[in-house]
Amino acid sequence: NSMMEDIRFIRERKIGKNYRDKYYFYSMTLDSLVRNCRLVRADSISLGFLIEDFKKNATYSLWETPIPQLQIWLGEMVMLGLIEMREKEDGIIMLSLSEDGVRAYQEQRFHSISASLFEAKNSRELAMAAIVIAIISVFI
Repeated sequence: NSMMEDIRFIRERKIGKNYRDKYYFYSMTLDSLVRNCRLVRADSISLGFLIEDFKKNATYSLWETPIPQLQIWLGEMVMLGLIEMREKEDGIIMLSLSEDGVRAYQEQRFHSISASLFEAKNSRELAMAAIVIAIISVFI
């Protein structure tokens, strides 16, 4: 029974990390599109430019996430109507912000979710540290 609980705990931590990464990716994508399309009046940006922008501006590393997962999340953003994706004749994938994406950015919808998930992670880590300190203090 204890082993099953351990497996469930590990699975839940993995799911939590997946959602943290996913909503952070959504937030960073919307930020990049607003910064590079709306503010400079560009129609769209390339996928390669988005990745370079992440490398410069991300405060949390998404680079542990496999590229196919990032592509799935981009596809989800297209299906949710947040972004539009098209392929140019030369094969370069271009991304642009939809009106729903603008609203999600203005509401900071995914930014709030991402921040909450990171805060929950930090709270769990702090609670674990407090437990360890309490156990150690019993023996001192």
